[in-house]
Amino acid sequence: MKNLFGFGSSDPKKKANDYIIKGNWAKALIEYKKIVEADPANIRNRQKLGDIYCKLNQIEEAIEEYTEVADSYAKEGFLIKAIAINKLIMKLDPENVDVQESLASLYTSRGISYKSHHKVVEKEEEKKAEVVPKIPLFSNLSHEEFCNVVNKLKERNFQEGEIICNEGDEGNSIFVISEGEVTIHRKNSQGQHVELANLTDGAFFGEFAFFSRSKRHATVSAKKDTLIFEITKDDIEEIINEFPRVNKVLFDFYKERVILNLLAMSPIFEPCTIEERKTLMDRFEQKNYDIDGDIIKEGDAGDSIFLIKSGNVRVTIIKGGKVLELARLQAGEFFGEIALVTGQPRTATVSAVTQSEVLELKKADFDEITGSHPEIKGIIQAYLQDRAKKTVSAVINFGKENRAKNKMV
Repeated sequence: MKNLFGFGSSDPKKKANDYIIKGNWAKALIEYKKIVEADPANIRNRQKLGDIYCKLNQIEEAIEEYTEVADSYAKEGFLIKAIAINKLIMKLDPENVDVQESLASLYTSRGISYKSHHKVVEKEEEKKAEVVPKIPLFSNLSHEEFCNVVNKLKERNFQEGEIICNEGDEGNSIFVISEGEVTIHRKNSQGQHVELANLTDGAFFGEFAFFSRSKRHATVSAKKDTLIFEITKDDIEEIINEFPRVNKVLFDFYKERVILNLLAMSPIFEPCTIEERKTLMDRFEQKNYDIDGDIIKEGDAGDSIFLIKSGNVRVTIIKGGKVLELARLQAGEFFGEIALVTGQPRTATVSAVTQSEVLELKKADFDEITGSHPEIKGIIQAYLQDRAKKTVSAVINFGKENRAKNKMV
């Protein structure tokens, strides 16, 4: 392409991109070699050089550039981008595991290698682990676990405006953005889409529906062309079968990503500081209940509060010798807080409607963190009054239904 004076462009990158547009990869290669030589620390330029080598079917050279790029991304903390390049290398050479091994070494759980019977890694590797930024989920995996998870990640490309997942879909996978940007939006009561957030490189989404085994609460679409990694529930189950410890890593990930947000959004825990919420988060214990299993019983001592991780529960009381259902609760909702704060016996029975997982926080832990916030009792009192009104309303309706049935008889 000529400039105003009839000469070729003096900008090497523009010149190279002009050759790329024309499909002249050989000349584009010459220009990009100059660009990389002038600025070897520019990762994106080196990645582009690798792409051009691929177009020219110079696989060894492409792998050499991509390896440098993956190493640079990893060392700078861009793990997801490093994984993307790693997967590209593995496509070109399925036998090449060096890059994956390097990534695994960097992100082995803070200096502990599970590969050699839990031996401590070399001092140099330990120093590396300390400076690499912690990435949710991946940083807490052992060497072998990390490699297995990376192998299971599926690459998905979305064009601008394309839907990634819809509100109401089954939450069967977790997503992480490698490159690009997505918009999260949800329908309001008028059926209009309301934008909730934009997420960019390295962000996770979809974890709440995944862990709670529920439907998606929002729609996610690509704001621009976006590369995403997806890991499905089936893939996770396969990994857990081989590496049972991954289940604990996932639970820790769930606590960090979901419980902390739920605590922050709950009016009950609003007075607590972020550090106090983190302490509470760590003290929740998981329990599983079969269908119709009682989690708490009316009249029992109120010595814990519960958060529903997955499934649904019903809240009932005994009235006139009959079971009266007051409410149904689902994943993300708390129960048991009234008796916990008032010291009174449980005012209702809560039982599982479906196979359910709940997280329990004991009274001693609750009191230790919230004891310095007397305002929490006022918040609970307001809840108590609201719940009392709903109970009275339910009892009145229950009485009306019984009288109507008696008249029919």
